[in-house]
Amino acid sequence: MFIAYVFWHSRTEIAALWQTANGATLAIACFCLGVANFFSPLASRQILRLSGARVDYRVLLQTHLRRLPARYLPGGVWHTVGRAADLHEHGLNGTVIARMVVLENALAIGVAFLLGGTLLLLRNASSSPYAWLIAATTFCSLTGLIALPLLVRRIWTSRNRQLNVGGWAASYAWYAVIWAFHAAAFVAYSMALTGANTVSQALHTAGAYLFSWAIGLVAFFAPQGIGVFEVTAAAVYGHSLLPASIAMVAGFRLCMLTVDLSLGLVGHIRS
Repeated sequence: MFIAYVFWHSRTEIAALWQTANGATLAIACFCLGVANFFSPLASRQILRLSGARVDYRVLLQTHLRRLPARYLPGGVWHTVGRAADLHEHGLNGTVIARMVVLENALAIGVAFLLGGTLLLLRNASSSPYAWLIAATTFCSLTGLIALPLLVRRIWTSRNRQLNVGGWAASYAWYAVIWAFHAAAFVAYSMALTGANTVSQALHTAGAYLFSWAIGLVAFFAPQGIGVFEVTAAAVYGHSLLPASIAMVAGFRLCMLTVDLSLGLVGHIRS
């Protein structure tokens, strides 16, 4: 409803924008979004290994794909809830699943803030009115990601108290890869609509996307951060908060929705 409202009020500007859009680059954006979904189960598998659990990649991939449409249900938690139910049916106990869910969200948000904030700061975001927020969030994310393994070691049971540096590094790396594909998709989408193609512009666009998407994830009341992400991205990216600017960012939702529903259908067919 949010996307439809904004698109309706900006339909003239959006129509002109899409008439000049590069179809091949839009396809690349959708491809990158699709590929990211095949890396998400690898991150989940690595997190489960930190808890001493072993789950086959194919099982994690199937439940991830099958539950993708649930991302768009109000509340924003139903994709995770569905996956948790599926994994419980495969024999994982509630404690391991709860740890996986907490760590998945912590790592996804922390890595997104860290990468997005770093890119924005490297792009000389000091002139932005949000520079203090970007710098503070980036620093807090880095501190949190460093402290997280130490905190987990203290609160987990004794048999899991060994600090697996390699395992944690692999978990961070998988999320960095996932976010890299997401950022590449948004950069490709922006290039398709605006024609911007310099490295500097690409880095700024990627940073704005990651930082804004992380804020959308923190806003748990909105499924996939719908509404929160669009407004934040338009502001951080430097656009005015006009409906046309927000609608351009919101158009990325259509690409993501198309990919998620298509992969969700594949997951249901194969299940």
